[in-house]
Amino acid sequence: MRLFPITRPTPGYDGKMLTRNVKRSLFAVWLLGTFACSSGDSSNLDADMPDAGMSVSGGASGSAGAAGQGGGIVGSGGVGGAGAGPGGSGGVAGMGAGAGGNVGHFNFPAPPTYEWETTPVQITLYGLWGADERNIYGVGAGARIIRFDGTRWVYEAPMVAGGPRILGIWGSGPDDVYAAVESNVVLRRKADGEWHKEVLAMFAGRRFHAVWGSGPDNVYLVGGGILRSKGDDKWVEERSGTLSQLLSVGGYDAQNVYVGGPLGILLFSNGNGTWIRQAGLGDRTTIVAIHARSPTDVYVLGSDELFHGSGDGSFKLIATKDDGTVGFSGMWTSGDGPLFAVNLRGGLYYFDVESGKFVNVRSRPGAAIWGYEDRLLVYGSSGIEFGSRGP
Repeated sequence: MRLFPITRPTPGYDGKMLTRNVKRSLFAVWLLGTFACSSGDSSNLDADMPDAGMSVSGGASGSAGAAGQGGGIVGSGGVGGAGAGPGGSGGVAGMGAGAGGNVGHFNFPAPPTYEWETTPVQITLYGLWGADERNIYGVGAGARIIRFDGTRWVYEAPMVAGGPRILGIWGSGPDDVYAAVESNVVLRRKADGEWHKEVLAMFAGRRFHAVWGSGPDNVYLVGGGILRSKGDDKWVEERSGTLSQLLSVGGYDAQNVYVGGPLGILLFSNGNGTWIRQAGLGDRTTIVAIHARSPTDVYVLGSDELFHGSGDGSFKLIATKDDGTVGFSGMWTSGDGPLFAVNLRGGLYYFDVESGKFVNVRSRPGAAIWGYEDRLLVYGSSGIEFGSRGP
């Protein structure tokens, strides 16, 4: 099978295909760093333990529903009425059917068949995002950024060689891409094709984990606080009401934005600068990814579970992962396609609506994931797994 080559255009590199020599022990230190607070010297952050999770998120349209069986996920709707499946009672409130019934109105299908190629890379990936099939970005350790141009993966100049990790990435388009750095720095790729570094002097000592926006004039950067920009390279802090290190951000539009963190922290804002704590997520899960199909159809990925919200300030458990592997680190779905999640031990999973479970479909590990419609799926950690479908 042909592997996509990965080259280094930066002077001083030989441009040969990289070999796989990145350590795969990230998952252990990642869990230890889940509840890190925003403090310390940002100049030495690469020595700190990683925090648990990044987000890749977006918006589309959809609805709700899940299965309940034997005291598992239960609720109203679908065959079986209000309550659990056969032999079940209690459990976690949800929206769905008993075993053997039709499952509410979730419309996540089983995944299609992809042809997979693996590209070893000398970077531990933490985030993936793309504008289209010819503009896909990966970020990770050592302040490194790689880009897929439709043919090959190419290293783009890092902020500082061996510098702090880049944990999140998002863009409004191919000429407007933001990268969240584990320090008081934000990187932005503009139409000139260069990455511009902005030091956030007012937020010295902060660490940032994720970035997302509803458009070029409404961008959020989260980690040691919530910062917001109008796309003018100026950042204003909004009061989150928590001292915890925030780890994920996503939403549907400028009036529907969510930020997640450890201890079940999920905050909502309608764009007015005020953040409201959401209910129903408990206090043990870490919110690692957020995706909204509409203002009333919101999906939140926790360490080992998936929650659904209808825009009323409360979330319900709709799916779990119980294979004993480490927690999830990323999620992706688009339109009416499958909902995927990744972790560093189990690999690639999809949300099986009928069972209310995450089903493993590929064992190669992943810390980040992104896809393009139903034609392309990219995930990975110490190697890039590139799944494509025929025309």
